[in-house]
Amino acid sequence: MKEYVRDVYHDEIRDGFLVTLDRKKVWNVELNLLVEFDRICKKYGLIYFMSYGTLLGAVRHKGFIPWDDDIDLMLPRPDYNRLKEVIADELPPYYFFQDIYTDKQFVLGMSKLRDSRTAAIQYPEVKDINQGIFIDIDALDDTSDGSPEEEEILAIQGEVWATVYNPQGVLEGIRQGATSYLSTKELLALIELPQEERMRQFEAIAAERYGSSRMVNILVPAVCGWRQSYERQWFKDLIELPFESLWLPAPAAYDEVLSSSYGDYHQFVPGISAHENLLFSADISYTECLKEINFS
Repeated sequence: MKEYVRDVYHDEIRDGFLVTLDRKKVWNVELNLLVEFDRICKKYGLIYFMSYGTLLGAVRHKGFIPWDDDIDLMLPRPDYNRLKEVIADELPPYYFFQDIYTDKQFVLGMSKLRDSRTAAIQYPEVKDINQGIFIDIDALDDTSDGSPEEEEILAIQGEVWATVYNPQGVLEGIRQGATSYLSTKELLALIELPQEERMRQFEAIAAERYGSSRMVNILVPAVCGWRQSYERQWFKDLIELPFESLWLPAPAAYDEVLSSSYGDYHQFVPGISAHENLLFSADISYTECLKEINFS
């Protein structure tokens, strides 16, 4: 494995935060995953760019946020769909592209590229799901610009997503007479489909409407109301920014993107990682961890 993090085997103080060698080894696994991902994207002419904490880290720290432990990447929906068609045949055997179609227990509306030789244990009770160290890969989709038509489409997408993620909740809503944009017949027909086919329906709507709105976002947070949307024009042009020892694509309008997400993003707010509950190891595989460690 190549070393993309400086002085990877030594602890280091970054911006007043202790970055341990164990964290740096996890970072290095993620950067090796990213380099392979970048190779595939360049081979097939796919557009991608840093997002969320990775974009913030690139702009503010020229690398990882010291207290963070993941990589967030985003592709426009057409490029994301093309990636899913080609990536499996491009990967070495120890890398795994994970989504609902390759791992039926993975129901997050996104994808991860994992290193199966490592561990990032989030679900210790689940033995047959890949839990190697990962990078997050999201599609950038159209979301509502506030018009009645766009609001209705987003609501319909939310209902289709509910049949993927929480079909029992949809059935309970039908029993209680909840109002919906889709008819009861349509909802029941969706629920009767295999889960991955429901996901195909969800993604098909996203692909069909791509380019129709001035606002974009990751779709699942948008339909769930978890994150605000962005102006499409902010992602029109890309530049490269330094990230550890690499240069990676980023929106040229990164200031607008980050200000929208974080407000005054230049202010440090040290905290814990969103994955602080994961057991990470760059040296032991997730299969060994699940077999040998008592998580109870």
